[in-house]
Amino acid sequence: MVLTTWEEFESALSRASKAEWNDLVSDYRAVCEERESLKVERYAKLMEITRSVAGELDLRRLLITIVDGLLDLTEAQRGFIMLNHDGELRIELARDSSGTYGDAELAFSKTIAEEVARTKKPLLVADAFGDERFSASGSVNSLQLRSVVCLPMTLGSDLVGTLYLDNPIAQGAFREEDLEFLQSFADQAAIALDHARLHGRMVSKIEAAASELAEFRREVESTRNELGSTYDYSNIIGRSKAMRAVFKQLDRVTASNISVLIQGESGTGKELVAKAIHYNGPRKG
Repeated sequence: MVLTTWEEFESALSRASKAEWNDLVSDYRAVCEERESLKVERYAKLMEITRSVAGELDLRRLLITIVDGLLDLTEAQRGFIMLNHDGELRIELARDSSGTYGDAELAFSKTIAEEVARTKKPLLVADAFGDERFSASGSVNSLQLRSVVCLPMTLGSDLVGTLYLDNPIAQGAFREEDLEFLQSFADQAAIALDHARLHGRMVSKIEAAASELAEFRREVESTRNELGSTYDYSNIIGRSKAMRAVFKQLDRVTASNISVLIQGESGTGKELVAKAIHYNGPRKG
């Protein structure tokens, strides 16, 4: 007889003869030692996966690391990551038992995922197909789901998303004692995802700014070529024949150190011309 819980041990002990007690105690001690050894091994594995998750800033690679880590830590055959987009849960990554990465094409229990998103509390179902709470769920019935565990990923009171694992074949693939262990992983995943999304937004802003700067430089170069000028006069507005003549005159004096007298009526741009000569030539040093 394999004793896996204290209740089973107590029940077997109450029925056993005194001659069988020592064997029962020995068997149960061995089960407890094995379980403790597995727990230590799983926590060591959790720490290793958590380090990998914490150091990844690429969102796609992070999603894969999280799903792979969960499947490695549990007896789940499928894993889903759903992120919160303004109150709507969207599947970002899914993996089935064959190791194939997919997306929304893989069916799962939206009822369970939405319940966890609403309550922000983990939910473990030993036999979803036979659970009265989900008897009306079309996805549970059509998929005939057995073991399911769904975990919220939160930052403070904000929902980042949910982690969903299931095993369509085995009942009791997840245990209540696993919830704290798995939730600690989900908490770390939430932090990592938030950092990765922030990093992604910053990279996008930098790339957009670089693109705008490159476009501005192309426009300046185009304007300079159109005006036939050697230097940058982008701070002076004007492309008429008269202004092109002014720019050519500026080209002749900008590179020299001679004194330049700028004359003109008020509001004609004398200060802009002076700045162009100063900043384009050796005078700025």
